Amino acid sequence: MRTDSPARPNGADIARIDAAIVARDLVSVHRTLERIALERGVVALWDELVTPLVTRARGLDPESAALFVECLTGVFTTLTVDAPIGTGVPVLASPMPGSPPPLEFRALAAALARLPVNLRVAAPVSRSAFGSSVVGSGAAVVMLWAVDEPAEDVLALTRWLRRRCRGVAVAVGPGEYADLPRAVARFGSLTGGVRCAADLTV
Repeated sequence: MRTDSPARPNGADIARIDAAIVARDLVSVHRTLERIALERGVVALWDELVTPLVTRARGLDPESAALFVECLTGVFTTLTVDAPIGTGVPVLASPMPGSPPPLEFRALAAALARLPVNLRVAAPVSRSAFGSSVVGSGAAVVMLWAVDEPAEDVLALTRWLRRRCRGVAVAVGPGEYADLPRAVARFGSLTGGVRCAADLTV
Protein backbone atom coordinates (compact mmCIF):
# COMPACT_ATOMS: atom_id res chain seq x y z
CA MET A 1 0.00 0.00 0.00
CA ARG A 2 1.37 3.37 -1.00
CA THR A 3 1.84 5.82 1.87
CA ASP A 4 3.96 8.47 0.14
CA SER A 5 6.72 8.96 -2.38
CA PRO A 6 10.31 8.82 -1.13
CA ALA A 7 11.41 11.45 -3.66
CA ARG A 8 13.32 14.36 -2.18
CA PRO A 9 12.29 17.95 -2.84
CA ASN A 10 15.05 19.73 -4.74
CA GLY A 11 17.10 22.75 -3.73
CA ALA A 12 15.19 24.98 -6.14
CA ASP A 13 11.96 24.34 -4.22
CA ILE A 14 13.59 25.20 -0.91
CA ALA A 15 15.15 28.35 -2.36
CA ARG A 16 11.81 29.36 -3.91
CA ILE A 17 9.99 29.01 -0.61
CA ASP A 18 12.80 30.74 1.28
CA ALA A 19 12.55 33.75 -1.05
CA ALA A 20 8.75 33.82 -0.88
CA ILE A 21 8.81 33.73 2.92
CA VAL A 22 11.22 36.66 3.07
CA ALA A 23 9.03 38.53 0.56
CA ARG A 24 5.95 37.58 2.59
CA ASP A 25 4.39 36.14 -0.57
CA LEU A 26 1.78 33.89 1.02
CA VAL A 27 0.28 32.75 -2.28
CA SER A 28 3.62 31.55 -3.70
CA VAL A 29 4.52 29.72 -0.50
CA HIS A 30 1.12 28.01 -0.38
CA ARG A 31 1.15 27.00 -4.06
CA THR A 32 4.69 25.61 -3.90
CA LEU A 33 4.02 23.60 -0.75
CA GLU A 34 0.77 22.22 -2.14
CA ARG A 35 2.39 21.25 -5.45
CA ILE A 36 5.18 19.36 -3.67
CA ALA A 37 2.69 17.57 -1.42
CA LEU A 38 0.61 16.46 -4.39
CA GLU A 39 3.62 15.41 -6.45
CA ARG A 40 5.74 13.73 -3.78
CA GLY A 41 3.46 13.11 -0.83
CA VAL A 42 2.88 14.72 2.53
CA VAL A 43 5.49 12.64 4.36
CA ALA A 44 8.21 13.59 1.85
CA LEU A 45 7.14 17.22 2.10
CA TRP A 46 7.38 17.14 5.88
CA ASP A 47 10.60 15.18 6.28
CA GLU A 48 12.66 16.70 3.50
CA LEU A 49 11.36 20.25 3.24
CA VAL A 50 9.20 21.37 6.15
CA THR A 51 11.52 20.22 8.92
CA PRO A 52 14.60 22.12 7.67
CA LEU A 53 12.51 25.16 6.74
CA VAL A 54 10.83 25.26 10.15
CA THR A 55 14.27 25.21 11.75
CA ARG A 56 15.40 28.09 9.56
CA ALA A 57 12.12 29.98 10.04
CA ARG A 58 12.83 30.14 13.77
CA GLY A 59 15.67 32.50 12.92
CA LEU A 60 13.40 34.78 10.90
CA ASP A 61 11.38 37.66 12.22
CA PRO A 62 8.13 36.55 13.91
CA GLU A 63 5.93 37.77 11.06
CA SER A 64 7.75 35.71 8.42
CA ALA A 65 7.80 32.62 10.63
CA ALA A 66 4.08 33.01 11.32
CA LEU A 67 3.39 33.35 7.59
CA PHE A 68 5.16 30.06 6.91
CA VAL A 69 3.19 28.24 9.60
CA GLU A 70 -0.04 29.78 8.31
CA CYS A 71 0.70 28.52 4.80
CA LEU A 72 1.52 25.03 6.05
CA THR A 73 -1.68 24.90 8.08
CA GLY A 74 -3.67 25.98 5.04
CA VAL A 75 -2.04 23.41 2.77
CA PHE A 76 -2.59 20.53 5.18
CA THR A 77 -6.20 21.58 5.77
CA THR A 78 -6.86 21.82 2.04
CA LEU A 79 -5.35 18.40 1.35
CA THR A 80 -7.43 16.87 4.14
CA VAL A 81 -10.74 18.52 3.31
CA ASP A 82 -10.47 18.21 -0.48
CA ALA A 83 -9.51 14.53 -0.49
CA PRO A 84 -12.23 12.24 -1.87
CA ILE A 85 -14.27 10.59 0.87
CA GLY A 86 -12.93 7.07 1.06
CA THR A 87 -15.06 3.95 1.17
CA GLY A 88 -12.53 1.95 3.18
CA VAL A 89 -12.12 1.38 6.89
CA PRO A 90 -13.46 4.29 9.02
CA VAL A 91 -10.52 6.04 10.71
CA LEU A 92 -10.67 8.88 13.23
CA ALA A 93 -7.59 11.03 13.83
CA SER A 94 -7.58 13.24 16.90
CA PRO A 95 -5.24 15.11 19.23
CA MET A 96 -5.71 14.62 22.96
CA PRO A 97 -9.02 16.16 24.12
CA GLY A 98 -8.55 19.80 25.02
CA SER A 99 -5.25 20.09 23.13
CA PRO A 100 -5.07 22.31 20.03
CA PRO A 101 -4.11 20.35 16.90
CA PRO A 102 -0.36 20.84 16.38
CA LEU A 103 1.09 21.36 12.94
CA GLU A 104 2.49 17.85 12.65
CA PHE A 105 -0.92 16.39 13.54
CA ARG A 106 -2.39 18.40 10.67
CA ALA A 107 0.28 16.86 8.43
CA LEU A 108 -0.71 13.39 9.68
CA ALA A 109 -4.35 14.05 8.81
CA ALA A 110 -3.37 15.22 5.33
CA ALA A 111 -1.24 12.10 4.82
CA LEU A 112 -3.98 9.79 6.11
CA ALA A 113 -6.41 11.43 3.67
CA ARG A 114 -4.29 9.97 0.86
CA LEU A 115 -4.87 6.43 2.09
CA PRO A 116 -7.90 4.41 0.91
CA VAL A 117 -9.75 4.93 4.20
CA ASN A 118 -12.86 6.82 5.31
CA LEU A 119 -11.09 9.50 7.34
CA ARG A 120 -12.62 11.77 9.95
CA VAL A 121 -10.62 14.35 11.91
CA ALA A 122 -11.64 15.62 15.34
CA ALA A 123 -10.44 18.30 17.73
CA PRO A 124 -12.47 17.45 20.84
CA VAL A 125 -12.59 19.83 23.80
CA SER A 126 -13.34 17.12 26.35
CA ARG A 127 -13.28 13.36 26.87
CA SER A 128 -17.04 13.11 26.36
CA ALA A 129 -16.76 15.06 23.10
CA PHE A 130 -13.97 12.70 22.04
CA GLY A 131 -16.18 9.69 22.78
CA SER A 132 -18.99 11.22 20.76
CA SER A 133 -16.61 11.74 17.84
CA VAL A 134 -15.52 8.11 17.96
CA VAL A 135 -19.07 6.80 18.10
CA GLY A 136 -20.44 9.29 15.56
CA SER A 137 -17.70 8.53 13.03
CA GLY A 138 -18.21 4.78 13.31
CA ALA A 139 -14.44 4.53 13.61
CA ALA A 140 -12.82 1.12 13.47
CA VAL A 141 -9.40 2.73 14.03
CA VAL A 142 -8.55 5.71 16.24
CA MET A 143 -5.24 7.50 15.68
CA LEU A 144 -4.58 9.51 18.86
CA TRP A 145 -1.88 12.18 18.62
CA ALA A 146 -0.12 12.62 21.97
CA VAL A 147 3.34 14.09 22.47
CA ASP A 148 3.87 16.02 25.70
CA GLU A 149 0.67 15.15 27.55
CA PRO A 150 1.03 13.55 31.01
CA ALA A 151 1.38 9.78 30.72
CA GLU A 152 -1.42 9.21 33.22
CA ASP A 153 -3.84 11.22 31.05
CA VAL A 154 -2.99 9.26 27.92
CA LEU A 155 -3.22 5.95 29.78
CA ALA A 156 -6.59 6.85 31.32
CA LEU A 157 -7.99 7.94 27.95
CA THR A 158 -6.91 4.79 26.12
CA ARG A 159 -8.37 2.59 28.85
CA TRP A 160 -11.60 4.58 28.82
CA LEU A 161 -11.78 4.41 25.03
CA ARG A 162 -11.26 0.66 24.93
CA ARG A 163 -14.01 0.14 27.53
CA ARG A 164 -16.43 2.48 25.77
CA CYS A 165 -15.75 1.39 22.18
CA ARG A 166 -14.94 -2.29 22.15
CA GLY A 167 -13.52 -3.59 18.92
CA VAL A 168 -11.98 -0.25 17.93
CA ALA A 169 -8.24 -0.43 17.19
CA VAL A 170 -6.31 2.35 18.91
CA ALA A 171 -2.91 3.77 17.97
CA VAL A 172 -1.06 6.37 20.04
CA GLY A 173 1.97 8.48 19.15
CA PRO A 174 4.42 9.99 18.71
CA GLY A 175 5.20 10.47 22.42
CA GLU A 176 6.70 7.67 24.49
CA TYR A 177 4.14 6.15 26.84
CA ALA A 178 5.48 2.94 28.33
CA ASP A 179 2.43 1.81 30.31
CA LEU A 180 -0.19 1.76 27.57
CA PRO A 181 -2.21 -1.46 27.19
CA ARG A 182 -0.46 -4.04 25.07
CA ALA A 183 -3.26 -4.00 22.50
CA VAL A 184 -2.68 -0.31 21.76
CA ALA A 185 -0.49 0.25 18.70
CA ARG A 186 2.21 2.92 18.91
CA PHE A 187 3.91 5.16 16.38
CA GLY A 188 6.86 7.44 16.90
CA SER A 189 6.64 9.89 14.01
CA LEU A 190 4.50 11.19 11.19
CA THR A 191 5.86 8.47 8.91
CA GLY A 192 5.21 5.85 11.57
CA GLY A 193 1.64 7.08 12.02
CA VAL A 194 0.86 6.70 8.34
CA ARG A 195 2.38 3.21 8.25
CA CYS A 196 0.55 2.24 11.43
CA ALA A 197 -2.79 3.37 9.98
CA ALA A 198 -2.09 1.47 6.78
CA ASP A 199 -1.30 -1.71 8.76
CA LEU A 200 -4.43 -1.39 10.92
CA THR A 201 -6.72 -0.92 7.93
CA VAL A 202 -5.47 -3.72 5.69
